[in-house]
Amino acid sequence: MSKPDYYQVLGVSRSATLDEIKRAYRRKAKETHPDHNPGDEMANKKFNEVNNAYEELCKELEAKQKQREAEKERERREEQERQEQYDQLIQAKNKASTEGEYQELAEKFREMDGYKDTAQLADECDNQYRVLKERREKQERERVERERLQREYEEQERKRKEKEQIEQERQKQYDLLLLIKDIATTEKKYYELAEKFRAMNGYKDAAELADECDNQYRVLKEQREKEEREDEEEQREITKRDAKEWLLAFGIIIGSIVILVLVAFCMIYMPSWLSPETAEYVVACVAKCVPIVLACVLLRVRS
Repeated sequence: MSKPDYYQVLGVSRSATLDEIKRAYRRKAKETHPDHNPGDEMANKKFNEVNNAYEELCKELEAKQKQREAEKERERREEQERQEQYDQLIQAKNKASTEGEYQELAEKFREMDGYKDTAQLADECDNQYRVLKERREKQERERVERERLQREYEEQERKRKEKEQIEQERQKQYDLLLLIKDIATTEKKYYELAEKFRAMNGYKDAAELADECDNQYRVLKEQREKEEREDEEEQREITKRDAKEWLLAFGIIIGSIVILVLVAFCMIYMPSWLSPETAEYVVACVAKCVPIVLACVLLRVRS
């Protein structure tokens, strides 16, 4: 058996309110009440249908009313929760100071699905997030730039100190070479000084000093070579003179020996040719000359 249409039974529309249903019920109940229609079975049946329809519609409307009230309560609680969440987010936004906090707040404001001015607040949090991000990136770039400049400054300072140290060492070496140059007297010293001045790679007047040392080296070298040639020439002259003296002494000794031999021969084999007085005189002269010659030879050998 199909369920009757209670709205049609009471003669109201489906959008009728409870008051309208009550008025319609009173009118229908009055029309079909058994006291007004005694002995009418059809009216009694209609009356029961009206009562049943009224009760069912009242139950249905009460259920709908409870459902609406429950829905309103649920919406009220949701609204309260959303308001509490909104207030918490507003407080968090007022306290926020980092990129992560603003980014998280922007996401939560968007999740509230257009509640009040959450879209605008989400945009504000996004803007603040971008501002903080740009500021952090700018600070990071500035920090990197400062570190780069600091490294460059430290590198320049290191190079400057190294340059100063090298300059001081070169100055010390330069002063030392000047001191050595002032007291240098030999070719070797001037040659070494010239090489060291050239090794200083154009420091101050090192090139000119190297040329001066080269010139002095050549002068001393030429002077030494000249002296060596003169010494060689003198040595050759001395050797020649000594040879002449030796030859002279040797000739005198040989001549004395020959004279003595001839005197002895004449005295032994031809005494008539040489008188004894003459022979003694000749022997005495030879005896005097030979020691003198020998003494001269010995003195020359010792010298």
